[in-house]
Amino acid sequence: MSKYGIFAYCDADLRNTLTCPPKDGSWKQGVGRVDAACLREQLGTTDGGKTMVLVCGPPGMCDAVKKWCHEDGWNLDKDLVVF
Repeated sequence: MSKYGIFAYCDADLRNTLTCPPKDGSWKQGVGRVDAACLREQLGTTDGGKTMVLVCGPPGMCDAVKKWCHEDGWNLDKDLVVF
């Protein structure tokens, strides 16, 4: 099994948003600052634990994402991981 073998066992739809993507145009996902509208567009509403929100960024952004997820009904203990 490769060191990435865990991904072979899940049906992952990973979405990433970068504030500063590579200048060569190779980045094909989200660009810009994450805000409530971006989060809702990417995630929609909670789906009863089938989706996880993974957040990595500065403390202020992570706190804001937690707030928005809470407002939209996400279970912060089960659906949200901040690292």
